[in-house]
Amino acid sequence: MKLKIIAAALLASVLCFSGCNGNDKGQLSSGEGQSDDLISSAPITVEGTPTEEESLPTTPLFETDGVISSTESETLILYAKWDAVSYNGKTADVTVKVGITCYSISTGKHTGSVTVNGETKEFSTRAIESKTHEKKKFEFATLTFRVDLDEDGLTLLEIEADWDFNDTEGGVEIEELVATAIVKLPGGEIYVPVTEEKTTEEGDPLEASFVGEELPVDDV
Repeated sequence: MKLKIIAAALLASVLCFSGCNGNDKGQLSSGEGQSDDLISSAPITVEGTPTEEESLPTTPLFETDGVISSTESETLILYAKWDAVSYNGKTADVTVKVGITCYSISTGKHTGSVTVNGETKEFSTRAIESKTHEKKKFEFATLTFRVDLDEDGLTLLEIEADWDFNDTEGGVEIEELVATAIVKLPGGEIYVPVTEEKTTEEGDPLEASFVGEELPVDDV
């Protein structure tokens, strides 16, 4: 009789131990399931899908540069060195570096501006003092513009840089220095507008004359 009681007690202990272990395993499995759910709910990134910037070509469709300069003085010249680049054929980023070349100069602070296809950005310059009588360059500002390109592939880029000098150079009073031109994109041919008086009754249309390299890029 005692053996039956002891056997029953041992059986009950075994069943209890198995049941407890089963509950622990069930809780652990449930916990693991919750962890998996948290991971699966995280944002999914699809590899191989390029962004809009990544989808653009790594090399430009065209890139061209040049320089235009003022004509008010032979010793004090305002230059605008420009660079145009396009990756999509729809827009072009135009960077314009503006400054002066001179031999000697003594002038105060001034303001100026650069206009590209109707968009104007202004800059200011500090006082400049140079009496070495050697040719020097003073860079004023670097300005960036974004222009729309024509669908037919030919775009005229109108660039104008001016500096409100209002001072004397070589004994001559100069109100402002202006560098202006029309640039054909792509290609980079430089033209300046001609506004001569009409010579016929019907009148000649507004034309543009080729300028070429008034001031080589290497010189500025």
